[in-house]
Amino acid sequence: MDIPKTDKETAHKQFLLKQSKFYNILQVNKYTEIINLPEPHLLRHNNIRFNLGPFLGHNNVYYQSLDEFKEHIANIIYLLKTFSDYQCFLQQNSLYKNVQIQVRENAGVFFTKESETLFSLYLDQPTITQVFYNFLDNMVSGFSKHQWNRRKTIAKLEQYLYV
Repeated sequence: MDIPKTDKETAHKQFLLKQSKFYNILQVNKYTEIINLPEPHLLRHNNIRFNLGPFLGHNNVYYQSLDEFKEHIANIIYLLKTFSDYQCFLQQNSLYKNVQIQVRENAGVFFTKESETLFSLYLDQPTITQVFYNFLDNMVSGFSKHQWNRRKTIAKLEQYLYV
């Protein structure tokens, strides 16, 4: 897909603005991600798709190169090293196949089905939001001590930088 240069520049400016706002949010709010990563040896043989459905609509988006994927991993490592309120849990297998759940306390819940065809649903009813926030919080509280260890998470992520 060919994107005009002006669209790329506009998208990059919007990305930098959103990134700055996200960093400001991390100064005062907790942010938790549960990331399902492929086995490192599979990266060279498969297209790696990521879901930007909530942001860019329901198009399949792939990393254009292994280096682009590594840049994303390096950014996650940066967040872990820089922001104490950013937590990342790594999983090899998803509990919920092809589903992404994003919850922001007192804001809403965003569900995205990631398999063909992509589908998103946003709920902003406070009671429902709180239920899903508690559900996800309860889920991560059950993770092993190994998964809670930031240094081990960083070390695992760094393995992806050397594939």
